[in-house]
Amino acid sequence: MLVISSRFTDSKKYEEDFMKCFKLAEPRQGEICNACVLLVKRWKKLPAGSDRNWKHVVDARAGPGMKSMSKFKSKNKKIDDSVEKLKKKKHFERAFSPALSDKSEGNEDVEMAEVDFLCEDGPSGGSSRTASPRDSDCEENVAVKSRRHKGQAKRRDVGIPEVSDFICPDYWKREIICCGTIFRGMCGEIMVDNRFLKPCSARLHKCKLPSSEVKAEAEIGETNVTKLFSDSSSDSGYDESSNQGTIIGDSAFKKEQQQITSAFLNSFQLTPDELVALHGNKQKRDAPLTNEIFSALDHIQKIHSDCKILMQSGHQTLALDIMEQMTLHQEGALERLYRWTQHHCRNVENPDLTEIITQAMARLQERQLLFKYIIDEYCIARRSVLVGEFINALTRGGPGNPAPIELRAHDPQIYVTDMLVWLNKAIPIEKQNLHLLVKLCDKTDLDEQLSEALSSICEGVCQPLKIRVEKILSVSSPASVLYAATNLIRYYKKCICKIAGGGVLEATLVELQERSEQTFLTSLQQQVNNMLVRVEAPPRDLSPTPAINHLLAILRDMLSTASMSEGRESDMGKIAQCIMEPLLRAVNEQASRLPPTDMAVYMLNCMYAMYTCLSLYEFMDERIERLQAQSDAQIDTLTSEQASSLVANLSLGPIYTILQDHTQGPLSGIPGMEPTNLKNFLAKLDYLAASPDSVLLPQINLLSSSKHKKAVQKRAFDVLLAIYKQLYEGVHNPANMYENPDSILNKTPDEFMKMLN
Repeated sequence: MLVISSRFTDSKKYEEDFMKCFKLAEPRQGEICNACVLLVKRWKKLPAGSDRNWKHVVDARAGPGMKSMSKFKSKNKKIDDSVEKLKKKKHFERAFSPALSDKSEGNEDVEMAEVDFLCEDGPSGGSSRTASPRDSDCEENVAVKSRRHKGQAKRRDVGIPEVSDFICPDYWKREIICCGTIFRGMCGEIMVDNRFLKPCSARLHKCKLPSSEVKAEAEIGETNVTKLFSDSSSDSGYDESSNQGTIIGDSAFKKEQQQITSAFLNSFQLTPDELVALHGNKQKRDAPLTNEIFSALDHIQKIHSDCKILMQSGHQTLALDIMEQMTLHQEGALERLYRWTQHHCRNVENPDLTEIITQAMARLQERQLLFKYIIDEYCIARRSVLVGEFINALTRGGPGNPAPIELRAHDPQIYVTDMLVWLNKAIPIEKQNLHLLVKLCDKTDLDEQLSEALSSICEGVCQPLKIRVEKILSVSSPASVLYAATNLIRYYKKCICKIAGGGVLEATLVELQERSEQTFLTSLQQQVNNMLVRVEAPPRDLSPTPAINHLLAILRDMLSTASMSEGRESDMGKIAQCIMEPLLRAVNEQASRLPPTDMAVYMLNCMYAMYTCLSLYEFMDERIERLQAQSDAQIDTLTSEQASSLVANLSLGPIYTILQDHTQGPLSGIPGMEPTNLKNFLAKLDYLAASPDSVLLPQINLLSSSKHKKAVQKRAFDVLLAIYKQLYEGVHNPANMYENPDSILNKTPDEFMKMLN
């Protein structure tokens, strides 16, 4: 390569750093050589607090390299003459030795085993730079021997060695130096191939140093061998140790350097196979991922950890450069991993992809945004699949060719059951696949995110389900069928919400449940009203009418079904209210057209039928108490009628009146209270005690409940007993002047009560 340049430049933008960099006693201006420019740039990169300077190169014409030493200033006269000739030209060509390019042959001139190409000034110079000041030291020799190099170029066209496959062209860039070709990495590290290197004349000149100086320099190099991989601020070779000589190590030393270099590259660089696994290759960008990408990512993590140790040992710049490079590789690999996983995540149940997808999700969990995007993409894909399968099950049939669900749409109960059963089977499978996707992820904070994802997947089936159920509810159906559908929706809502709680699906099922309950109650109420629209006259036996018995049968069936449902307490209360209120109004309306005794008996018979129906079920206590209160009122009415009938049949009316308004003399002197009349009354009582049922009203025998009949009879006899007790006390009172009262009323009230009981 031919480079035309000037060795001096304007110093304006570097003057402010002259004082500190070169420890000048006074400010200087004018032109500055390129070597000093590099020194100023290097001084700027020194760590804070460093007192390093380059005052030893001030006014040194030969520059800061090995040529600054007086013992090495002697030059060949032929070289001086050549340089003088070159200076007379307007400009001169600076040509790097073609013999050392990538076209060179390894068997010409000097063997590489004799020269150290990794260090120019000993171990402290860990790498070479293209713009290194050392290049200026070689210009004179390069110019003198340019003809020879040009002559040798023709011979090098034959047998050009190829670059090794080990060197990745995406990472290692070829660079030409004075001694041939080197490969420089993205972080500044250098890799050499002996086939592409050949020492220049300057290097050959340094190889001729006296053995005593070589020994001294070797001792210095051994103490500074750890600087081989120092940060980029020490790579240029412009330090004080560079002025003390060049290290020419023997074969053992070079072997040690090679081992250190190899160990460093193995520890802090990725292999070409790992780079291909991370980023793919140019020929197969869409190649499928393999498990090698995860091994490469683990290696990157290990390099990051090792770089922390490297920083602690004082190589901050190098460690930061390597970490930056590894971060770029890692981000690129994660981006590729994200694209691939986003495309294949929907096939997580595929056994061939399950392992890679789950590992990819575990790696991407650290990138929350990418992780969320993949979950969203998976939800979108699975939502579409779930809706398609649901529609196919409705219209075409499912696996195994079962009949389509739509064929049973004429039966609301079976139709709703089939749809909800299908969803109850499909949703757990979706949940299983979703958990399989994140099987290797940290589950600490994933529960809420997975719940939202599953709800999102199930969201698609809400609309088809809602449309079909609402259509079923809008069709006129028996209340029992609607209630069965309501219970099915309630049951499967509970089952499905345990798996996929929250979200649109749960809201849809709750809405459908409320809608079905309202439709059921409306249908039931309409059915009751239709049965009671025409008021029937009670039958002759005063038993409930057929319409009332039919409604009670419906009530019994509804309560039996509701007692086994989830919300049985609420449902049973609503059902009882929906049937009982209209039924009681109809019974009162029918009874209002009857005589008092018949009305009381009919009301008691209807209430007894209601009581018998409600008493079989729980949560009916309140309504049973209300029926009991109404029954007691009717029993009181019937008791009053029965007592009046007894008083009339026993001719107790005048006697009861006299006993209540007794204010005139003794009872024996009042007409109607004669002993003869009282004996006739006692005879009738004896007949009543012998056959109590003979004096009861005929309607009382029509009571359906024997309990009600006994209650009426007992209350009527208690009224009669109270009158008898008052009469007995009046007859046995000496003031009433009855002779021999025991012969008139020979039974005490207690004895009479035992007879009646």
